[in-house]
Amino acid sequence: MSILVEVLVSGWRRGRDRRLPAWSERGFSLLETLIALAVLLIVLVPTANLVSSALSTGASSRLREVATDIASGQLDAEVDAGAATLLGQSGFTSAGTVERGGVAYTLELEVAPGAGACAAPQAGSTTELDVSIWVTWAKVPGGSDWWTSSHYSSELVTQSTYVPVPASDLDSSEGTILVTVTDYAGNGQGLVLVTATDTSTGATESATTTTLGCVLFANIATGSWSVQAQKTG
Repeated sequence: MSILVEVLVSGWRRGRDRRLPAWSERGFSLLETLIALAVLLIVLVPTANLVSSALSTGASSRLREVATDIASGQLDAEVDAGAATLLGQSGFTSAGTVERGGVAYTLELEVAPGAGACAAPQAGSTTELDVSIWVTWAKVPGGSDWWTSSHYSSELVTQSTYVPVPASDLDSSEGTILVTVTDYAGNGQGLVLVTATDTSTGATESATTTTLGCVLFANIATGSWSVQAQKTG
């Protein structure tokens, strides 16, 4: 019995003293660790870009839907105001700011003579107005260009319609001035401040040209007027 116990104890001690192979003791080298990290990055970075791009696209689509709804509502309000009111808002003017879901949407109103009047002022018509609402908001950062300056730009939604101008909205005893601002090549110049001055009384009317480069001053006193155009930048 004593011999058997001694053998068992000796065998247990020898098993306890066994060493692991050399490769399991040294672990991973620095080079192996760096290679593993590089492989991990190669897999994760494209995946992260795809997820970021998908989230950005979804958010951008939702913001565009909101902007379209805002533009539609504002355009309806402008049309409901009537042609007489719109005649006094000719050109490019601010229509305020609307905030939805923590996002600020900037609205701008563009009112121009319709029927090609801007392109041919000598044959222009004030029987209708081309009315547009521009809505801009900050572009959602994300996607493959998130680190570039392009994600700081704005996105844009526009909605337009034509509004008839009844004869009753044009005072036959007063006059109309249609101004078109172009460059040397004949291209319309937008966002130009145009000021018309009555040379007899000194009264002034100002408006900013539309994207086609024209502005309309309706229902102004008949007489001699001087016109000046000024563009900044």
